Amino acid sequence: MVPLEHEYKLMGMAPYANEEHARPIYEKLRSLMEFDKKNPMLWHRVGDCPETYYSYDYLSKLLELKRFDLICAGLQRFTEEMLATWCKTASRRRGSENWR
Repeated sequence: MVPLEHEYKLMGMAPYANEEHARPIYEKLRSLMEFDKKNPMLWHRVGDCPETYYSYDYLSKLLELKRFDLICAGLQRFTEEMLATWCKTASRRRGSENWR
């Protein structure tokens, strides 16, 4: 897939995966990032997770022999959770009462 062109394919495949089987992939991905405790608007890599430009080999090994639909579902859930958490934090910091 080409970056900034084929993300819709991931979102399209994610719903076809069995959520129970995709959960371990989500948990692996979730263990690679965390929000900063001092500034919850920031997140950073955890452990030996490399920078994005050097992550291909690392992620290839992490997801080796996993089905593509499960990877898509795990990544979609990870992305949604991280962004939703970040948006909730931003909303609270601005004092918005409209966030649910």
